[in-house]
Amino acid sequence: MSRWKKALAKAGLLELDGDEIEPTASEDTPADADDIDRILAETKALVGDAEAAPPVVVKPTPPKIFEPLVEVVENVELDALFAQSGVPESPFPAEKLLKVLDGLRALDPGTRKAAILAMDAADEDWTIQDPLLDANRKIAALDTARERLTATAAQAEAKAETDLAEQETYKEEASATIRAQIADLEKLLETELNKVAEEKATIHARLQETRAACTRESARYEAESDRLKSLTLTFPTES
Repeated sequence: MSRWKKALAKAGLLELDGDEIEPTASEDTPADADDIDRILAETKALVGDAEAAPPVVVKPTPPKIFEPLVEVVENVELDALFAQSGVPESPFPAEKLLKVLDGLRALDPGTRKAAILAMDAADEDWTIQDPLLDANRKIAALDTARERLTATAAQAEAKAETDLAEQETYKEEASATIRAQIADLEKLLETELNKVAEEKATIHARLQETRAACTRESARYEAESDRLKSLTLTFPTES
């Protein structure tokens, strides 16, 4: 028979079968208190902890965090944008003509135009059509780039609406799921508190029974003692 069973049997916590009872030199020797405390602690660790294990909170899987479809790169050099758009180099770029006009801003519009046309006539390397064509090509490139930005913003708006809707759905599902678990936990708490109340009531009742039993037995012993004392009063011992 194991030491565990022996200790429990000696403490009155376990009743052994006939073939498990082993005669010992002192059957009345109580079980070692340390052994009993250790066995009870081990039993509680095996049984009680499993019962008291906290429930695992389960919640829905949250949606992925919103990410832009296309990264918008700002402050791109316009020359790089025009090159990426396939705008060819011009013998007289539109920006150069704008700079010349800016230098002639003190003149009236008609005089400025005449001055530019005079420059065109004097220089065979370019014509007024060159900066105008360059300007049209660059305007088209800028319009295309703006259209891409508009499309990107629209896609981001649509994606954001979808993501916001998913977040709202997740919020509702998570709230419902967690609230249901809270309700279950509250029921579990109520059950456990009721168990504790019942156990405390049982403890108080047993204490009252023990007190009453002790009082009754003490009164019985006192009555018997008084009855026996009557003999010594009747037949006092001679000194």
